[in-house]
Amino acid sequence: TTETEEKITSVIYLPATEQLPFKNLEQQLQTLMEKEKQSLDPEQAALLIGHIAIDTPTDYLASYQAVVDTYHWQPETENFEQQQTTSDIQYAVQKSQQPIETQKLIGSEQNLLGIRQVIQQKILDEAADPAKILTAVLDLPRLTFDQQMTYTPEQLQINLPTNQTGVTDIALPYREIQPVIDQNLVDPQVLAPEPKLDPKKKYVALTFHDGPDPRTTPKWLDILA
Repeated sequence: TTETEEKITSVIYLPATEQLPFKNLEQQLQTLMEKEKQSLDPEQAALLIGHIAIDTPTDYLASYQAVVDTYHWQPETENFEQQQTTSDIQYAVQKSQQPIETQKLIGSEQNLLGIRQVIQQKILDEAADPAKILTAVLDLPRLTFDQQMTYTPEQLQINLPTNQTGVTDIALPYREIQPVIDQNLVDPQVLAPEPKLDPKKKYVALTFHDGPDPRTTPKWLDILA
């Protein structure tokens, strides 16, 4: 569609054959376009071009983003100066063109247990007095796929089951849970890079399989500190 208001021309391009997986994308594009129009000087020539940017970060993942390119006419240089405004990126499965479902991202009950362990450690790490809430953390109820979980571009947001830790919801960056999620459904840019080891040096890796336990875990933490 093309609209012209005095010296400001706006053009919107939408995919002709592809069904957009998010109903709000067109509205986001229209909102961005109107916001940019209102910020312009009506006495200065400008061209606004809006479109839906589609990318494929992985073989299974597609990203969608509303984009408005604004070209301001500069009388001094007799040229257009470009400025770009974008909406938040949204992701969908390439093949099905459906938004990412958290159950597909996590995959199994076993992976849910792994996420629960990450949550327990995160709660302890962020607590002012970890020892005081250790028992409550250990008693944290297991997660289920009935739990409210939200996929966002950079992290998984989880509403925790009722518990005694004082924490009701938590956000887990994908780099912290990447061993227990389908990494094909996450933009590789938000995942932690694989560590590069110097082949000329020797390394030792230590792992502690301690439960955790309210009696021994604090001792290990004190030793490691």
